[in-house]
Amino acid sequence: MWKWRRRSDEDFVEEIRANIAIDTDRFIAEGMSPEEARRAALRAFGNVTRAQERFYEAGRMIWLDNLQRDVTYACRTLVTNPGFTTVAVLTLALGSERASPFSRWSTES
Repeated sequence: MWKWRRRSDEDFVEEIRANIAIDTDRFIAEGMSPEEARRAALRAFGNVTRAQERFYEAGRMIWLDNLQRDVTYACRTLVTNPGFTTVAVLTLALGSERASPFSRWSTES
């Protein structure tokens, strides 16, 4: 049975290099100098960085990556600012405690 595996970033970069090398060889065969052929191959391929970004974005849930980055940043900020963390936790605790009697009153009727 075939086992499907995702292409890695390194595989994709190697594919880009191979594509540019093939085009470079084709342009050299058409009579261009190696430098001109390489530049023409890069122009024909387009923006290499953008292709890598599209590959990265296609294989991932971007919102999940952003959420992970945000949570990591929030945790790092809370650890580095213990005074702010204490005030924030106390405010949330007191606010939820003060709001709980109102929610019980509204459900009794």
